[in-house]
Amino acid sequence: MSISAILIAVGITLGTGSYYRFIYSYNLIMAATLLIMFAVIIFQQFVPIISNDQSYINTLDKRFSISGFVIISFLIFFPIFSDAINMSTAHEMVYFYIAMVLFSYLLNYDFRERILQIYLKIIVVLSTISIIFLILITFTNVLPSLSHFKMDTKITADFYYVFAYKPSMIWLRNQSIFFEPGAFGFHLIFATLLAYKNKNKLFIGILILTCLTTFSTTVFIFLILLGLYHIFLGENRVRSLVIIISVVFGSLWMIVIIMDNLLIPQLIVRTLVDKFIPSSTSYISYVARTSFTVEAFKMFLDNVFIGAGHYATAEKLEVVKSGATVNTSGFAGLLAELGLFGVFCIYLYTRYFRNFGLMAIPITIIWLNGEFLQYSPLAILILVHSADQFSHNLLPSRLSKQ
Repeated sequence: MSISAILIAVGITLGTGSYYRFIYSYNLIMAATLLIMFAVIIFQQFVPIISNDQSYINTLDKRFSISGFVIISFLIFFPIFSDAINMSTAHEMVYFYIAMVLFSYLLNYDFRERILQIYLKIIVVLSTISIIFLILITFTNVLPSLSHFKMDTKITADFYYVFAYKPSMIWLRNQSIFFEPGAFGFHLIFATLLAYKNKNKLFIGILILTCLTTFSTTVFIFLILLGLYHIFLGENRVRSLVIIISVVFGSLWMIVIIMDNLLIPQLIVRTLVDKFIPSSTSYISYVARTSFTVEAFKMFLDNVFIGAGHYATAEKLEVVKSGATVNTSGFAGLLAELGLFGVFCIYLYTRYFRNFGLMAIPITIIWLNGEFLQYSPLAILILVHSADQFSHNLLPSRLSKQ
Protein backbone atom coordinates (compact mmCIF):
# COMPACT_ATOMS: atom_id res chain seq x y z
CA MET A 1 0.00 0.00 0.00
CA SER A 2 2.93 2.34 0.66
CA ILE A 3 4.09 1.90 -2.93
CA SER A 4 0.58 2.79 -4.11
CA ALA A 5 0.60 5.92 -1.95
CA ILE A 6 3.97 6.92 -3.40
CA LEU A 7 2.75 6.41 -6.96
CA ILE A 8 -0.40 8.45 -6.33
CA ALA A 9 1.64 11.23 -4.68
CA VAL A 10 3.99 11.29 -7.68
CA GLY A 11 0.98 11.33 -10.02
CA ILE A 12 -0.69 14.34 -8.41
CA THR A 13 2.68 16.13 -8.35
CA LEU A 14 3.48 15.52 -12.02
CA GLY A 15 -0.14 16.18 -12.97
CA THR A 16 -0.19 19.52 -11.18
CA GLY A 17 1.87 21.97 -13.17
CA SER A 18 4.96 19.90 -13.87
CA TYR A 19 6.99 20.46 -17.01
CA TYR A 20 6.38 16.83 -17.92
CA ARG A 21 2.67 17.39 -18.48
CA PHE A 22 3.73 19.38 -21.55
CA ILE A 23 6.35 16.89 -22.74
CA TYR A 24 4.17 13.83 -22.22
CA SER A 25 0.43 13.42 -22.14
CA TYR A 26 -1.27 14.98 -19.14
CA ASN A 27 -4.18 12.60 -19.74
CA LEU A 28 -1.81 9.63 -19.55
CA ILE A 29 -0.35 10.78 -16.22
CA MET A 30 -3.74 11.31 -14.63
CA ALA A 31 -5.29 8.17 -16.14
CA ALA A 32 -2.48 6.13 -14.57
CA THR A 33 -2.97 7.91 -11.23
CA LEU A 34 -6.72 7.28 -11.27
CA LEU A 35 -6.13 3.63 -12.18
CA ILE A 36 -3.85 3.18 -9.17
CA MET A 37 -6.39 4.91 -6.93
CA PHE A 38 -9.10 2.55 -8.19
CA ALA A 39 -6.88 -0.48 -7.52
CA VAL A 40 -6.22 0.72 -3.96
CA ILE A 41 -9.96 1.17 -3.37
CA ILE A 42 -10.70 -2.36 -4.59
CA PHE A 43 -7.97 -3.74 -2.32
CA GLN A 44 -9.18 -1.76 0.70
CA GLN A 45 -12.84 -2.62 0.37
CA PHE A 46 -12.91 -6.19 -0.95
CA VAL A 47 -9.68 -7.98 -0.03
CA PRO A 48 -10.22 -7.63 3.76
CA ILE A 49 -13.76 -8.99 3.40
CA ILE A 50 -12.61 -11.93 1.28
CA SER A 51 -9.98 -12.72 3.93
CA ASN A 52 -12.87 -13.30 6.35
CA ASP A 53 -11.03 -11.47 9.10
CA GLN A 54 -13.70 -10.25 11.53
CA SER A 55 -11.67 -7.11 12.33
CA TYR A 56 -12.09 -5.96 8.76
CA ILE A 57 -15.76 -6.80 8.24
CA ASN A 58 -17.03 -3.44 9.47
CA THR A 59 -14.25 -1.24 8.05
CA LEU A 60 -16.59 0.31 5.49
CA ASP A 61 -18.96 1.42 8.24
CA LYS A 62 -16.08 2.91 10.26
CA ARG A 63 -14.45 4.74 7.35
CA PHE A 64 -17.50 6.37 5.83
CA SER A 65 -20.45 8.20 7.31
CA ILE A 66 -23.81 9.34 6.01
CA SER A 67 -22.75 12.98 6.33
CA GLY A 68 -19.58 12.27 4.36
CA PHE A 69 -21.52 10.54 1.61
CA VAL A 70 -23.96 13.47 1.41
CA ILE A 71 -21.22 16.11 1.18
CA ILE A 72 -19.19 14.19 -1.40
CA SER A 73 -22.35 13.63 -3.44
CA PHE A 74 -22.91 17.37 -3.24
CA LEU A 75 -19.34 17.96 -4.47
CA ILE A 76 -20.05 15.76 -7.47
CA PHE A 77 -23.62 16.55 -8.45
CA PHE A 78 -23.79 20.31 -7.97
CA PRO A 79 -21.05 21.01 -10.58
CA ILE A 80 -22.72 18.51 -12.92
CA PHE A 81 -26.03 20.35 -12.45
CA SER A 82 -24.31 23.67 -13.17
CA ASP A 83 -22.67 22.23 -16.29
CA ALA A 84 -25.98 20.82 -17.53
CA ILE A 85 -27.83 24.13 -17.02
CA ASN A 86 -25.04 26.08 -18.72
CA MET A 87 -24.50 23.41 -21.43
CA SER A 88 -20.79 23.18 -20.69
CA THR A 89 -18.63 21.55 -23.37
CA ALA A 90 -15.72 20.75 -21.02
CA HIS A 91 -16.69 17.06 -20.86
CA GLU A 92 -13.20 15.66 -20.22
CA MET A 93 -12.72 18.04 -17.30
CA VAL A 94 -16.09 17.02 -15.86
CA TYR A 95 -15.29 13.29 -16.15
CA PHE A 96 -11.89 13.77 -14.54
CA TYR A 97 -13.36 15.91 -11.76
CA ILE A 98 -16.03 13.29 -10.94
CA ALA A 99 -13.52 10.42 -10.90
CA MET A 100 -10.97 12.38 -8.84
CA VAL A 101 -13.55 13.43 -6.24
CA LEU A 102 -15.08 9.96 -5.91
CA PHE A 103 -11.79 8.04 -5.81
CA SER A 104 -10.17 10.52 -3.41
CA TYR A 105 -13.05 10.08 -0.98
CA LEU A 106 -13.11 6.28 -1.24
CA LEU A 107 -9.38 6.11 -0.47
CA ASN A 108 -10.42 7.00 3.13
CA TYR A 109 -8.96 9.58 5.48
CA ASP A 110 -5.84 7.73 6.65
CA PHE A 111 -4.68 6.84 3.15
CA ARG A 112 -5.12 10.41 1.93
CA GLU A 113 -3.06 11.58 4.90
CA ARG A 114 -0.33 9.14 3.88
CA ILE A 115 -0.40 10.46 0.30
CA LEU A 116 -0.07 14.06 1.52
CA GLN A 117 2.87 13.16 3.77
CA ILE A 118 4.66 11.50 0.86
CA TYR A 119 3.78 14.48 -1.34
CA LEU A 120 5.39 16.80 1.25
CA LYS A 121 8.60 14.77 1.15
CA ILE A 122 8.60 14.84 -2.67
CA ILE A 123 8.38 18.65 -2.70
CA VAL A 124 11.11 18.91 -0.05
CA VAL A 125 13.40 16.66 -2.14
CA LEU A 126 12.68 18.68 -5.29
CA SER A 127 13.30 21.89 -3.33
CA THR A 128 16.64 20.63 -2.01
CA ILE A 129 17.77 19.57 -5.48
CA SER A 130 16.63 22.88 -6.94
CA ILE A 131 18.59 24.92 -4.39
CA ILE A 132 21.75 22.88 -5.01
CA PHE A 133 21.43 23.34 -8.78
CA LEU A 134 20.67 27.03 -8.38
CA ILE A 135 23.76 27.61 -6.23
CA LEU A 136 26.00 25.63 -8.57
CA ILE A 137 24.72 27.42 -11.68
CA THR A 138 24.89 30.87 -10.08
CA PHE A 139 28.20 30.77 -8.23
CA THR A 140 30.29 28.02 -9.90
CA ASN A 141 31.25 26.58 -13.27
CA VAL A 142 30.61 23.02 -12.18
CA LEU A 143 27.66 22.45 -14.52
CA PRO A 144 28.73 23.59 -18.01
CA SER A 145 28.83 19.98 -19.22
CA LEU A 146 25.37 19.30 -17.81
CA SER A 147 23.60 22.41 -19.07
CA HIS A 148 23.08 24.36 -22.26
CA PHE A 149 23.42 28.05 -21.50
CA LYS A 150 21.46 30.41 -23.75
CA MET A 151 20.78 34.08 -23.13
CA ASP A 152 17.14 35.04 -22.45
CA THR A 153 15.95 31.43 -22.76
CA LYS A 154 16.07 28.48 -20.42
CA ILE A 155 18.97 26.75 -18.76
CA THR A 156 18.50 23.01 -19.00
CA ALA A 157 20.41 20.90 -16.50
CA ASP A 158 19.36 17.29 -17.03
CA PHE A 159 15.74 17.05 -15.80
CA TYR A 160 15.83 20.33 -13.94
CA TYR A 161 14.63 23.64 -15.37
CA VAL A 162 15.23 27.19 -14.17
CA PHE A 163 14.11 30.43 -15.69
CA ALA A 164 16.72 32.81 -17.08
CA TYR A 165 15.99 36.50 -16.63
CA LYS A 166 18.42 39.12 -17.97
CA PRO A 167 18.32 42.84 -17.32
CA SER A 168 22.12 43.23 -17.14
CA MET A 169 23.05 39.70 -16.13
CA ILE A 170 21.48 36.27 -16.02
CA TRP A 171 18.94 36.12 -13.20
CA LEU A 172 17.61 32.73 -12.28
CA ARG A 173 14.13 32.09 -10.92
CA ASN A 174 13.68 28.69 -9.35
CA GLN A 175 10.93 26.60 -10.94
CA SER A 176 12.21 23.05 -10.32
CA ILE A 177 10.47 20.54 -12.63
CA PHE A 178 7.43 22.80 -13.05
CA PHE A 179 6.57 24.87 -16.08
CA GLU A 180 7.08 28.25 -14.36
CA PRO A 181 8.05 29.67 -10.94
CA GLY A 182 4.40 30.45 -10.17
CA ALA A 183 3.44 26.78 -10.62
CA PHE A 184 6.30 25.71 -8.36
CA GLY A 185 5.10 28.33 -5.89
CA PHE A 186 1.65 26.71 -5.84
CA HIS A 187 3.28 23.52 -4.53
CA LEU A 188 5.68 25.31 -2.19
CA ILE A 189 2.90 27.23 -0.45
CA PHE A 190 0.85 24.12 0.20
CA ALA A 191 3.88 22.04 1.18
CA THR A 192 4.95 24.75 3.64
CA LEU A 193 1.49 24.72 5.21
CA LEU A 194 1.69 20.92 5.48
CA ALA A 195 5.11 21.20 7.14
CA TYR A 196 3.64 23.64 9.66
CA LYS A 197 0.84 21.17 10.45
CA ASN A 198 3.50 18.51 11.04
CA LYS A 199 5.65 20.98 13.02
CA ASN A 200 8.69 19.88 11.01
CA LYS A 201 11.14 22.76 11.38
CA LEU A 202 13.70 21.31 8.96
CA PHE A 203 11.13 21.01 6.18
CA ILE A 204 9.79 24.49 6.95
CA GLY A 205 13.28 25.98 6.63
CA ILE A 206 14.02 24.24 3.32
CA LEU A 207 10.65 25.19 1.82
CA ILE A 208 10.81 28.85 2.89
CA LEU A 209 14.34 29.15 1.48
CA THR A 210 13.08 27.66 -1.79
CA CYS A 211 10.12 30.04 -1.77
CA LEU A 212 12.57 32.95 -1.75
CA THR A 213 14.36 31.62 -4.84
CA THR A 214 11.19 31.57 -6.98
CA PHE A 215 10.91 35.39 -6.91
CA SER A 216 7.20 34.94 -7.45
CA THR A 217 5.07 37.85 -6.28
CA THR A 218 2.37 35.43 -5.11
CA VAL A 219 4.88 33.42 -3.08
CA PHE A 220 6.41 36.54 -1.55
CA ILE A 221 2.96 37.76 -0.48
CA PHE A 222 2.45 34.34 1.14
CA LEU A 223 5.75 34.75 3.02
CA ILE A 224 4.64 38.19 4.22
CA LEU A 225 1.36 36.67 5.46
CA LEU A 226 3.33 33.92 7.16
CA GLY A 227 5.49 36.52 8.87
CA LEU A 228 2.42 38.46 10.00
CA TYR A 229 0.97 35.25 11.41
CA HIS A 230 4.07 34.69 13.54
CA ILE A 231 4.20 38.33 14.68
CA PHE A 232 0.52 38.76 15.58
CA LEU A 233 -0.99 35.29 16.06
CA GLY A 234 1.84 32.84 16.69
CA GLU A 235 3.70 31.87 19.82
CA ASN A 236 6.73 33.89 21.02
CA ARG A 237 5.72 36.91 18.92
CA VAL A 238 8.58 39.21 19.95
CA ARG A 239 11.10 36.46 19.29
CA SER A 240 9.51 35.80 15.89
CA LEU A 241 9.73 39.50 14.99
CA VAL A 242 13.42 39.64 15.93
CA ILE A 243 14.19 36.45 13.98
CA ILE A 244 12.34 37.64 10.85
CA ILE A 245 14.06 41.04 10.84
CA SER A 246 17.46 39.44 11.50
CA VAL A 247 17.03 36.87 8.69
CA VAL A 248 15.88 39.47 6.13
CA PHE A 249 18.61 42.01 6.81
CA GLY A 250 21.24 39.33 7.46
CA SER A 251 20.51 37.67 4.10
CA LEU A 252 20.72 40.98 2.24
CA TRP A 253 23.99 41.79 4.01
CA MET A 254 25.50 38.43 3.08
CA ILE A 255 24.46 38.86 -0.57
CA VAL A 256 26.11 42.29 -0.70
CA ILE A 257 29.28 40.93 0.91
CA ILE A 258 29.50 37.95 -1.47
CA MET A 259 28.65 39.86 -4.66
CA ASP A 260 30.38 43.09 -3.60
CA ASN A 261 27.52 45.19 -5.02
CA LEU A 262 23.80 45.91 -4.66
CA LEU A 263 22.86 44.33 -7.99
CA ILE A 264 21.05 41.27 -6.62
CA PRO A 265 18.88 43.26 -4.12
CA GLN A 266 18.03 45.61 -7.00
CA LEU A 267 17.09 42.67 -9.21
CA ILE A 268 14.95 41.21 -6.45
CA VAL A 269 13.02 44.45 -6.10
CA ARG A 270 12.73 44.78 -9.86
CA THR A 271 11.43 41.25 -10.26
CA LEU A 272 8.73 41.82 -7.67
CA VAL A 273 7.55 45.31 -8.70
CA ASP A 274 8.29 45.36 -12.43
CA LYS A 275 4.87 44.02 -13.37
CA PHE A 276 3.19 47.00 -11.71
CA ILE A 277 5.14 49.58 -13.74
CA PRO A 278 3.37 50.58 -17.02
CA SER A 279 6.66 50.96 -18.89
CA SER A 280 7.82 47.41 -18.14
CA THR A 281 7.30 44.41 -20.41
CA SER A 282 5.66 42.50 -17.54
CA TYR A 283 2.93 45.09 -17.13
CA ILE A 284 0.84 43.60 -19.96
CA SER A 285 0.67 40.29 -18.07
CA TYR A 286 -0.37 42.10 -14.88
CA VAL A 287 -3.14 43.98 -16.70
CA ALA A 288 -4.40 40.75 -18.30
CA ARG A 289 -4.50 38.94 -14.96
CA THR A 290 -6.22 41.84 -13.22
CA SER A 291 -8.77 42.09 -16.03
CA PHE A 292 -9.44 38.37 -15.79
CA THR A 293 -10.12 38.62 -12.05
CA VAL A 294 -12.46 41.60 -12.49
CA GLU A 295 -14.38 39.93 -15.33
CA ALA A 296 -14.57 36.66 -13.39
CA PHE A 297 -16.14 38.44 -10.43
CA LYS A 298 -18.66 40.03 -12.80
CA MET A 299 -19.46 36.56 -14.12
CA PHE A 300 -19.94 35.36 -10.54
CA LEU A 301 -22.42 38.16 -9.83
CA ASP A 302 -24.32 37.26 -13.00
CA ASN A 303 -24.39 33.56 -12.07
CA VAL A 304 -24.25 33.73 -8.29
CA PHE A 305 -26.48 30.72 -7.51
CA ILE A 306 -25.27 27.97 -9.86
CA GLY A 307 -22.22 29.48 -11.52
CA ALA A 308 -21.43 29.56 -15.23
CA GLY A 309 -20.11 25.98 -15.52
CA HIS A 310 -16.68 24.41 -15.91
CA TYR A 311 -14.25 26.39 -18.08
CA ALA A 312 -16.80 29.15 -18.64
CA THR A 313 -14.03 31.65 -17.93
CA ALA A 314 -12.10 30.30 -20.91
CA GLU A 315 -15.10 30.12 -23.22
CA LYS A 316 -17.11 33.22 -22.36
CA LEU A 317 -14.88 35.93 -20.92
CA GLU A 318 -13.94 38.55 -23.50
CA VAL A 319 -10.68 39.28 -21.69
CA VAL A 320 -9.61 35.67 -22.31
CA LYS A 321 -10.56 35.84 -25.96
CA SER A 322 -8.47 38.98 -26.32
CA GLY A 323 -5.34 37.18 -25.17
CA ALA A 324 -5.28 36.89 -21.37
CA THR A 325 -4.03 33.72 -19.76
CA VAL A 326 -6.84 31.26 -19.03
CA ASN A 327 -7.69 30.79 -15.34
CA THR A 328 -5.04 33.17 -14.02
CA SER A 329 -6.90 33.20 -10.72
CA GLY A 330 -8.21 29.96 -9.28
CA PHE A 331 -10.03 31.95 -6.59
CA ALA A 332 -11.96 34.07 -9.09
CA GLY A 333 -12.41 31.06 -11.36
CA LEU A 334 -14.08 29.01 -8.62
CA LEU A 335 -16.53 31.82 -7.94
CA ALA A 336 -17.32 32.49 -11.60
CA GLU A 337 -17.69 28.88 -12.70
CA LEU A 338 -19.40 27.41 -9.64
CA GLY A 339 -21.19 30.34 -7.97
CA LEU A 340 -22.13 29.78 -4.33
CA PHE A 341 -20.77 26.25 -4.55
CA GLY A 342 -17.41 27.85 -5.36
CA VAL A 343 -17.77 29.89 -2.15
CA PHE A 344 -18.32 26.63 -0.27
CA CYS A 345 -15.19 25.14 -1.87
CA ILE A 346 -13.16 28.17 -0.81
CA TYR A 347 -14.52 27.74 2.72
CA LEU A 348 -13.36 24.09 2.71
CA TYR A 349 -9.86 25.13 1.63
CA THR A 350 -9.78 27.81 4.32
CA ARG A 351 -10.97 25.30 6.89
CA TYR A 352 -8.11 22.97 5.99
CA PHE A 353 -5.64 25.76 6.90
CA ARG A 354 -7.56 26.72 10.05
CA ASN A 355 -4.56 26.18 12.33
CA PHE A 356 -3.34 29.59 11.07
CA GLY A 357 -6.35 31.31 12.64
CA LEU A 358 -7.67 34.38 10.84
CA MET A 359 -4.58 34.36 8.62
CA ALA A 360 -5.98 31.20 6.97
CA ILE A 361 -8.37 33.37 4.94
CA PRO A 362 -5.78 35.52 3.08
CA ILE A 363 -3.43 32.52 2.82
CA THR A 364 -6.15 30.48 1.09
CA ILE A 365 -7.02 33.36 -1.23
CA ILE A 366 -3.41 33.97 -2.25
CA TRP A 367 -2.81 30.23 -2.75
CA LEU A 368 -5.88 29.90 -4.96
CA ASN A 369 -4.98 33.16 -6.72
CA GLY A 370 -1.72 31.77 -8.05
CA GLU A 371 -1.04 31.13 -11.69
CA PHE A 372 -2.86 27.84 -11.69
CA LEU A 373 -6.05 25.96 -12.46
CA GLN A 374 -8.38 25.31 -9.55
CA TYR A 375 -9.23 21.87 -10.95
CA SER A 376 -5.74 20.43 -10.56
CA PRO A 377 -5.55 16.90 -9.09
CA LEU A 378 -3.81 18.20 -5.97
CA ALA A 379 -6.44 20.90 -5.37
CA ILE A 380 -9.27 18.36 -5.80
CA LEU A 381 -7.62 15.90 -3.39
CA ILE A 382 -7.31 18.64 -0.75
CA LEU A 383 -10.90 19.74 -1.36
CA VAL A 384 -12.19 16.20 -0.78
CA HIS A 385 -9.96 15.73 2.26
CA SER A 386 -11.26 18.93 3.84
CA ALA A 387 -14.86 18.02 2.96
CA ASP A 388 -14.37 14.64 4.65
CA GLN A 389 -13.04 16.35 7.80
CA PHE A 390 -16.00 18.72 7.72
CA SER A 391 -18.46 15.83 7.44
CA HIS A 392 -16.95 14.14 10.49
CA ASN A 393 -17.70 17.27 12.51
CA LEU A 394 -21.37 16.60 11.75
CA LEU A 395 -21.05 12.99 12.94
CA PRO A 396 -17.83 12.93 15.03
CA SER A 397 -18.52 9.48 16.48
CA ARG A 398 -18.13 7.91 13.03
CA LEU A 399 -14.56 9.11 12.52
CA SER A 400 -12.13 6.28 13.09
CA LYS A 401 -9.09 8.52 13.21
CA GLN A 402 -8.36 12.20 12.71
